[in-house]
Order: sequence, then C-alpha cells, then structure tokens
Amino acid sequence: VILGGVIFPAKANADESVVGDKTVRVGFYVIDGYQYYNDSGEEAGFGVEYLNLISNFTDWKYEYVEVNSYTSALNKLDKGDIDLVAPIPMNSE
Repeated sequence: VILGGVIFPAKANADESVVGDKTVRVGFYVIDGYQYYNDSGEEAGFGVEYLNLISNFTDWKYEYVEVNSYTSALNKLDKGDIDLVAPIPMNSE
C-alpha cells in the first residue's frame, strides 16, 4: 500500500493496531540529496523527517534496517523482514 510516498505492507495481522506504541522496522538506503547518514551515523533526510511527523500521530518508534536498493527493500518487505520502506522521491520510473 502506498501512502504519500511511503510504502506500507499490504499484509497485516487483523489484531494489530495501526496506531499505538509499536516499533516499526523501516528499510532505509541512501539517496543522494534526499536521505543519508549524518555525521553521527544516524539516518537523516526528508524521508526520516516525514516518518518522524507520522510518528506524532501514531506513536510509532522506528528501527531502521539498512538495505542497498529499493528492490532489496521491497524483497525484505515481501519476506516480512521489514514493515515499511522509507519514503522515496518520485522519479520517471
């Protein structure tokens, strides 16, 4: 499911609440000028800022999982290794 550039898993357990104190595993990879690791080695950029805004409404905590590409992130999402893919900018693809 895509919501505002964020990909959410289509599979979910019926008893899981979308909102609440939950740790969400996020597939994260570097996109020059959009999302990156800051000088402290922490995930940063527009995608992280966007997820932080969402957490104001959901109370989610994020555990970032490093992936090396969008395709890799989608594969991990399909396998259930992550819960969502960090927001990505739209492109011509």
